[in-house]
Amino acid sequence: MLKIAIVDDHELLRVGVARAIDAVAEWRVVYSVGSVDELLALELDDVDLVVLDLITPGAATGLSAIELLRDRQLDVVVLTALEVAHVEAEALRRGALAVVGKGEGPNRLRDAITSVCGGPPAGGVHLTPRELDVLRTVRAGLRNQEIARELSISLSAVKRHLERMMEKTNVRTRSGLAALPIDLL
Repeated sequence: MLKIAIVDDHELLRVGVARAIDAVAEWRVVYSVGSVDELLALELDDVDLVVLDLITPGAATGLSAIELLRDRQLDVVVLTALEVAHVEAEALRRGALAVVGKGEGPNRLRDAITSVCGGPPAGGVHLTPRELDVLRTVRAGLRNQEIARELSISLSAVKRHLERMMEKTNVRTRSGLAALPIDLL
């Protein structure tokens, strides 16, 4: 299950984005707030991905908000009314996984999330027993060092397993791995 937070100061837009996200069976909106400051005040262990409007009220806003969220190890997809071409390169440089214009519609947003977090693999994927162990710990919310301790393997081994799983499943983020239905693997 991919758990998503929406940050936008327009409630009507948040409702529409939530409907677009909730239309995907393996995704769930866990928070819908009007600013990054509001989001940062919440318990973020339940969040894998943040759909972020760049212009919201509060101290944490704009492109620097991407870095704040990435520092908390959250994946970010920017949803903006600004001209995408003007902000995309800098947003990606600061750690956003994708930038979507608000005028592009719900399908484009879902496509962007799927492309960066992955979708269910077609036809199943074979993961080794150790890769399945690592996947289970990722799904439990453990970070790389915690996984290494839990499984008694090196940090570099954890990173190798994650890279191989991402390659095999065509998923580009750890939140995307966590969202994969294990019964398809």
